[in-house]
Amino acid sequence: MRLMDGRPIATTRAAVRTVSRVVLSQGEDRGLLAHGLADDHLHAVLAASRPAVGDFARYVEIALGRLLGLGSRFQSAHIVPLQNQDHALRTFHYVQRQDARHGLDRDPMREGTSLPDMLAIRLVGSSIAERVREHLPRLRPEHLMQHFPAGAFVERPIDLRVLADAAAAVFALPDLRGRGDELARARRAAVHVAGKEVPTRALSEVLEIGARAVQMLRALPPELVVVRAVKLQALLRTQAKKLNEVG
Repeated sequence: MRLMDGRPIATTRAAVRTVSRVVLSQGEDRGLLAHGLADDHLHAVLAASRPAVGDFARYVEIALGRLLGLGSRFQSAHIVPLQNQDHALRTFHYVQRQDARHGLDRDPMREGTSLPDMLAIRLVGSSIAERVREHLPRLRPEHLMQHFPAGAFVERPIDLRVLADAAAAVFALPDLRGRGDELARARRAAVHVAGKEVPTRALSEVLEIGARAVQMLRALPPELVVVRAVKLQALLRTQAKKLNEVG
């Protein structure tokens, strides 16, 4: 999918997250297996009929035009049938690295792809992992990990400066400002990931919430699936930050 005037679809972190939310939502009941965003075009892989794929493309384009204010129509989607398992597996990996293929390398967290959903570090595409296991049984966890920086999820002290962004990324939110169920769940998990040893004031500053809110969140039981996702997102960002500083 590409805009008629060739402009980028998404250039900011918030816009990239919006693209993924839209694609995952529209693909949930239309067989989405993978997606990948470069700056000016989007690829998706679906296990679906040609009409269903056409519907998916149309609704994604409508939603992105409205939410991102693109101000341009999309070109007609180019649909290529998958021939067999090998073709499907090659295509799955192909779409995950669209930024790097085009010399951009601007998405080390893979937020413009379905990889975070496959690893349950983003909790938006609820059934995509199950669909991939059904349609791509040869895919292994190590195949997914190769798309992330080396040592991305190795246990290490978490840099508190990445915690808020890590928590927002779990629900593909632009940040932790505002109200809503996903925001509340993200903040709650972030507080539990930080642990009781982190001073309330420090958490209040990095999460941009009041000290009393931090104390209230600490008193709530952890939602383990979200805590795991936030922790892994924070480890990924801590490692990426370390690699950037070394580089």
